Amino acid sequence: MNAPIKIIVKNQEGNKLVFQVKRDVKLRKVLNLYCEKQVLQYGTVNFLINGERFDHDLTPNEVKLEEGDEIDALLPANGGGHPS
Repeated sequence: MNAPIKIIVKNQEGNKLVFQVKRDVKLRKVLNLYCEKQVLQYGTVNFLINGERFDHDLTPNEVKLEEGDEIDALLPANGGGHPS
């Protein structure tokens, strides 16, 4: 079963991008494309499925993604330190 599915990548503000991908394509390809479209560096974004990190070299089949499932894209928090 290799029919394409739609995967949603959602950022912290709730903005979503939808990607149609084959189930045997490595997720790294989708995540790189997301970063390109959002003008972000791939290594600076944390991607989560159901609140958990995952291996980006896995495929939708391997992480059991289904039609319409979401991947969260989180940018690292800056600041938070005590003022001098």
